[in-house]
Amino acid sequence: MRTLLLPFVWVLNGFLVSLYVLAAHIAVLLAVAAAFYVSTVVPQEQRRHALAAATLASLGVLFSPPMLAFMVAAMSAVGAVAVRVERYNPYTLSWRMVGALGLYGMMLLGFALYTALGGFHSAELGASYLDAIIKIAVYAYPLGFLALAAQALWVHPPMPGGRPEDLVTTVRTRGKQE
Repeated sequence: MRTLLLPFVWVLNGFLVSLYVLAAHIAVLLAVAAAFYVSTVVPQEQRRHALAAATLASLGVLFSPPMLAFMVAAMSAVGAVAVRVERYNPYTLSWRMVGALGLYGMMLLGFALYTALGGFHSAELGASYLDAIIKIAVYAYPLGFLALAAQALWVHPPMPGGRPEDLVTTVRTRGKQE
């Protein structure tokens, strides 16, 4: 009877190992999915750049601490929502979001390289000063990104009629509709 149940135990064990690996790397998976989702939200002309930015952010997340992966996921999600909600200038906002995501991806890759080269293990004063600057930059940049998104969303008050194009048309035609 035991030998009959053995294949089921192996399958269950494989499933549990897969589930454990998935749970251990959920931050990276969320960040990669959110970063590549941004490329579906931006205009067609910016897709190639958005895919490059998502690739940079994903590579940076693979070699960084899990907290930074959650920051990339939050930046990507907020950026995608901001681009969808923005009525006044979505093209410029999406371009700024893509650029910010790509820049943060490059920062993460530089951070990972600096860490791999032993940057945080030396005791010299200059190296510790540089370490502090790098740590602050890596953790503070997403807050600046979120402030950029909040500013873009809250800078314009809601308009009667919805879109800015409707207001311009109403002013130009003096309210007359054809």
